Amino acid sequence: MQKKLIRNSDVTISTQLYEMLRQNILENKWKENDKFYSVRQISIKYEVNLNTVLKVIQMLEEEGYLYSVKGKGCFVKKGYNLDIGKRMTPILNTFRFGQNSKDTEIDFSNGGPPKEYFPIQEYKEIINEILSDEIKSKYLMAYQNIQGLESLRETLVDFIRKYGIRREKDDIIICSGTQIALELISTAFGISPKKTVLLSDPTYQNAVNILKSYCNIENIDMKDDGWDMKEFEDLLKRQKIDFVYIMTNFQNPTGISWSFEKKRKMIELSLKYDFYIIEDECFSDFYYNSRECPKSLKALDKYERVFFIKTFSKIVMPALALTMLIPPKKYIDSFSLNKYFIDTTTSGINQKFLEIFIKKVFWINI
Repeated sequence: MQKKLIRNSDVTISTQLYEMLRQNILENKWKENDKFYSVRQISIKYEVNLNTVLKVIQMLEEEGYLYSVKGKGCFVKKGYNLDIGKRMTPILNTFRFGQNSKDTEIDFSNGGPPKEYFPIQEYKEIINEILSDEIKSKYLMAYQNIQGLESLRETLVDFIRKYGIRREKDDIIICSGTQIALELISTAFGISPKKTVLLSDPTYQNAVNILKSYCNIENIDMKDDGWDMKEFEDLLKRQKIDFVYIMTNFQNPTGISWSFEKKRKMIELSLKYDFYIIEDECFSDFYYNSRECPKSLKALDKYERVFFIKTFSKIVMPALALTMLIPPKKYIDSFSLNKYFIDTTTSGINQKFLEIFIKKVFWINI
C-alpha cells in the first residue's frame, strides 16, 4: 500500500489520495458506521489543501465507501462488511463498487464496461418496444420456460455461428449469470465425493470461489498460447481430473488466446482421459486484428466433451445478468431439471431485451 503522496508523479494528487484512503478503508478494521477521519485531519496528515480532500471524499461517497452527516463528518458506509481477510478484499472491492474512472484512470479489474458509455437511448427504445405490447409483456413478467425464452434461443442459434458453433435451440439453456451456470455444472454430477477441477494459474478469481465450494481445485501454469500440453498429460496420468475450466480466447486476466493445436489436443485428451471441459467465453467479441471472431473450443467438440458458457455482461451490460449454457447433448434434460432447483426462473424481460439487442446490433436476419 502506498504510504506517501508522490509529488512529481504522472498520477494526480487527488487520484493518489483517493487510492490511499480507499485502501485504508478496505484493509483496516473499520466497522460499518465508524466515524472516518475528518477533512482537516486528512489535509494535515497528507499535506494537501482542503479542496482536494473534499473532492476525494466526494469520490469515496459516490463509489459507496463513505457517507456524510451534516455537522458530524464522514462515516464508513453502512452494510459494507469490512470484517474479511485481506485476500478477499480485491475481489469484493471489484464487484461491490464496479468500475472507477476518476481523473482519466480506469480500473479494468472487473472487466466491466464503463457506465458512461452505455447507449441509454437505444436501451430505452428496446424497453419501450417490449412494453408496448401489453399482452406479450405480461407474459414476459411471469415465470419462464426453464430452458429459456424460445425466441431468444432461436436467435442465439444464429448468433453462435460467429464462434464456429452449430447447435439447435433445444441445445441451449439460459441462466441468470455465469455463476449460476458454474454452480449448475458443479452440482449436476453430485458433490460427494468431490470432483476435481483443473484451473489455469492465474484465472478468473470469481470462478475459483464458486468451483471450490463444490470441487477440489488443482492448478496448472498458463503459457503464452495455453497450457503446456505435455505437462498437462503427465498430470492426467498421475491424477484423476473430472473437469478443466478454461477461457480459450483472451483469457481473464492474462489476455492469452490458446493456439488451434492446443485446442484440438485438449479435445483429444478429454476423450482419452475421460474429463469434461468448461469453456467460459467472455471476450471473443473484442477482436481487432482479424476479420473474423476467434473460434471457440466448442466449435471443435465432435465428442461432446465441452460445456460452453457465454456471458452477455460484456457486450450488452452486467445488469442483464444472462448467460448461455450449451452442455453436451446428453445432459440437456438433466441440466434443465437441475436448473429448476438452482435458478427457478430467468427474467423474461431481460431475455427479450437480449433477443432484440442481438437482432438490432448484430444484424441477424431471423
